[in-house]
Amino acid sequence: GYRYFKWERIKWKVLNNDGNTLFVVADRAIDCKEYNEEYESITWENSTIRNWLNNSFYSTAFSSSEQGAIVAQNVVNENNPYLDIEGGNNTNDKIYLLSISEVTNEAYGFCSDYSTNSASRWVQPSNYVCARGTSTYNGNGSSTGGNDNCWWWLRSPGYSSYGAASVNYFGYVFRNGCIVDTSLDGVCPALHINLSSGIWSMAGYGTSGEGGNGGGNREEKILIDLQASKTKSTYEQGQQLNLNDLTVTAVYKNSDKKVLEEDSYTIDATGIDMNKPGSYTFEISYTENGITKTTTITITVKAKNGGNTQNPEGNTPQPGKDTSQSDGNTQNQPIEVTELTITAPSKKLVADKKVKITLKAEPENAWDKTGRGSQSTLIRP
Repeated sequence: GYRYFKWERIKWKVLNNDGNTLFVVADRAIDCKEYNEEYESITWENSTIRNWLNNSFYSTAFSSSEQGAIVAQNVVNENNPYLDIEGGNNTNDKIYLLSISEVTNEAYGFCSDYSTNSASRWVQPSNYVCARGTSTYNGNGSSTGGNDNCWWWLRSPGYSSYGAASVNYFGYVFRNGCIVDTSLDGVCPALHINLSSGIWSMAGYGTSGEGGNGGGNREEKILIDLQASKTKSTYEQGQQLNLNDLTVTAVYKNSDKKVLEEDSYTIDATGIDMNKPGSYTFEISYTENGITKTTTITITVKAKNGGNTQNPEGNTPQPGKDTSQSDGNTQNQPIEVTELTITAPSKKLVADKKVKITLKAEPENAWDKTGRGSQSTLIRP
């Protein structure tokens, strides 16, 4: 009879982010099939599994817009590093299988020792693959984490050109591999995604089984924006810039947001002079998984005692002189000085000292409390 399977999106494990593309591999075996349909001397370049991945699978698994986000790669096909069996010519592939050197690369999250039974290389098959006849083993112990793990193909050659390398139930890299026409090994496609495509969304990453390919739960997200807010944006001249009220938020492509810890981002406040009135902008930067986003905050420094933050003429306004413009002419208006307040920088500096104050009246028809000229007074604490 017929068997029906629930349609599910493929979940991908991120191996590397170079800022332009994501290097990913399927976290489950999505099929099981022969490396090559005929038992013959073969390399990755001419194998039937390569043809299937880059044609039938590519056309079926991805929409046209998703296909446009997949970046073809120059795939290096090295010799078997332990047995020196020839890997063949390099290829240009949209989809491919990992190699022995890639599944022993710590930078990609794998154990560097091929002979270690490593959880970083455990893979479980999908229900579809199980129905197709792949062999699984849970080991009833720590060797498989209690998972029903399966063997899965690598593209590297095995013990001869009639075999291809693979990874076994326990995460051990089987350098000798399996004969190319066995149909029991799982297939874990790898590819590169264009980060700027806007097509792919990142799900919360968890293994497909308990402890499967990846060895634990973690969340992979794509950073797309950085937002910042500040409670206080206006300061008086001479006040200290306070950044304790700054809130910085990372925004991700899957619509998640995260308020960042103070030590996770950097601030460039170069050029801000809190002793000089004016508007200032400082930059905030945050980097995650090789992606850097920036945002800015603008503050205003006002002159003390409500003074102007800027004077277009570059001159200090004088008492009795109206610097505003009316019909293009400067209007001089007389003023009356009714009170004079002196704020000393420090009582210790001026206590019991004679301070001479000269107040100049301008224009001549202005008058002041000192009666024009100068007057000395004693300032006491």
